[in-house]
Amino acid sequence: MRAFFDSLFIWWRGHSIGTYIFTWRNGIYVGSDNLGNRYFKSKKDERRWVLYHKECDASSISPSWHGWIHGKGKKLPISENDSVVASSNGFFYKNMTGTIDAYHPKRYTSEEIVEYVPWKPKN
Repeated sequence: MRAFFDSLFIWWRGHSIGTYIFTWRNGIYVGSDNLGNRYFKSKKDERRWVLYHKECDASSISPSWHGWIHGKGKKLPISENDSVVASSNGFFYKNMTGTIDAYHPKRYTSEEIVEYVPWKPKN
């Protein structure tokens, strides 16, 4: 029951009910990738979108579908082997920005981070 209400109101965690209705009415299913994402296009091929398998994260689009979703051609990625190889060889990473696992350069230390002090103008 909670998942149903989440799909009505909480669009940033996943797809809203509006996304599913729009996809049902206007979308043509074109394929899926090895991560379980499903790809759609509009009837006139003006718009392309993806329904993510788990959480909505653009970094979870497989490399073979990346060009297609960004309109770089009309040819669909038939072979999914390149996306499987790319993700298993370590070229495909989830976006870790804002987490403890985010990339930091070699010279980065936690002491360099200072707490933000907002500027207060003099009256």
